[in-house]
Amino acid sequence: MLAGVDEPQLLPKLQEVFVSERHDHTLFTTVCTVAIRPAAPGESTALVRLAGHPPPVTLLPTPKPIAPPVGVPLGVLPDAEWHEVGVPLGPEWALLLYTDGLIEGRGADPAEPLWEEGLLGLLAQEHDVGLDRLPARLVERAQELNGGPLSDDVAILLLTSDPASDPASDPEPVDPAPR
Repeated sequence: MLAGVDEPQLLPKLQEVFVSERHDHTLFTTVCTVAIRPAAPGESTALVRLAGHPPPVTLLPTPKPIAPPVGVPLGVLPDAEWHEVGVPLGPEWALLLYTDGLIEGRGADPAEPLWEEGLLGLLAQEHDVGLDRLPARLVERAQELNGGPLSDDVAILLLTSDPASDPASDPEPVDPAPR
């Protein structure tokens, strides 16, 4: 988050910083932004923008990908635009954001990557896993399908309206990506 930057200007400002700081003009980066805007009591909207990044998944009531238009990664086009999609969130919601390292390893068909479709399949299979344990379980399952450690870094962010799902309150934190 850049202090004082309105949400619609976040990706253009990040692009400015990225382009001015990179040491190689061929470098680019993918980004997903999510801004939760409260609406009526018990209702919110997630404003999502993608810059070449995999789309988030809503988890409640069932896993479903969010499908905003995917803009180009930061650093590719100087005049790029990234359009938002507003996703209505009910009184209870959860959003799963993840890096491409989670889905680029082998999937159920060893000749194909897991991709977003495979991730949705894993989420359906793991529907009984609590939100506090879900990120670690997804990494574990992706590594099983891959036949070993994933080749790219993995980061998962789970946003939820349920404060009881806060892993910080877990007395035994789990490292989802042992090194």
